Amino acid sequence: MRPQILTVVLAGVCQATWAQADGFWPVIGGLPFDSGFALGVQYRNASLLDGQAQFRARAVVSVRRYEHGELWFALPHLAGDRIFAELTLRYRNYPEENFWGIGPKTPRAAESNYRLEDFRYGATVGLKPRRWLQLGASAAMTRVNAGPGGDRHSPSIEQRFEPVAVPGLEQQPDYYDAGLFARVDYRNREESPSAGGLYEARLAWFGDRELGRYSFRRYTIDLRQFFPAPATGGVIALRGLALFSETRPGQQVPFYLLPTAGGGNDLRGFRQYRFRDRHALILNAEYRHPVHRYVDVVGFADAGRVMSRREELGLRGLEASAGFGGRVKFRGRMLVGIDLGFSREGFRWWIRSAELF
Repeated sequence: MRPQILTVVLAGVCQATWAQADGFWPVIGGLPFDSGFALGVQYRNASLLDGQAQFRARAVVSVRRYEHGELWFALPHLAGDRIFAELTLRYRNYPEENFWGIGPKTPRAAESNYRLEDFRYGATVGLKPRRWLQLGASAAMTRVNAGPGGDRHSPSIEQRFEPVAVPGLEQQPDYYDAGLFARVDYRNREESPSAGGLYEARLAWFGDRELGRYSFRRYTIDLRQFFPAPATGGVIALRGLALFSETRPGQQVPFYLLPTAGGGNDLRGFRQYRFRDRHALILNAEYRHPVHRYVDVVGFADAGRVMSRREELGLRGLEASAGFGGRVKFRGRMLVGIDLGFSREGFRWWIRSAELF
């Protein structure tokens, strides 16, 4: 726990101190939960073409051999700030990702792990007809390699599961994907908003370029709302997230691209990626209360589930977790946070450098 706390504290200091500064800077953290202490370097230049273009390069590695590298180039203010465009190039190597099987009732004893490696390059272009509205489209190509995991504390995925129970385990196709999105953002500020909302809808097509067995569509709806509580000076924050994966007959969704529930990003009383299936529903509620200029306390309730059929969507059968936490802020940014979540499977600590939403 101590190395993880140190990672997030230093990451928060880095973000608050030099996140917007040009040049070379160290990077601390920024990898998935449970990846261990991570360290890297970043180069940033936001002054290209008289401020009309931005560039970022980043490379990070952790003590558990997680690797992440990316190049990012953006034109955020085209046509009088009405058009934006981005190009991305990303490499990831995550050698110890958790897997318990597919479905909402997977047993805890089925824990295993796998390696996920991918190389992705893509482009996004969009319109900003209003300050609060974005409409856009994206396209990308991805090469995936999934295989045996490197965590010695649990079996590798192929030792626990037969290939027929894990689509995409034996062979992984190269993917092309294309998508559309719409985003409405009228929050009063991006960092720790106290009022307003953020609503986003996405539609993406994933095409299996090689095997002809793993093409699918992904629908994502992400709704976030923030209400001030004048009587106490706190903030009520709500989120609803739904993901749907649809396939044609004879097609499947690879296990590593299935929606998940569980972990520091949604159900905080469960292990990371504890449940996964074709569809997922996540509901989060937080009350954030300032107790000092630099300190907030948080109470939260999470609920969610995964499901194999869209018709099962509803509030019955939701997994639940609840808990509390604290946030330390610096220069208007969150420096470090701690969440303690409880569920029917016990409790989990999560050390974070940003709000859940």
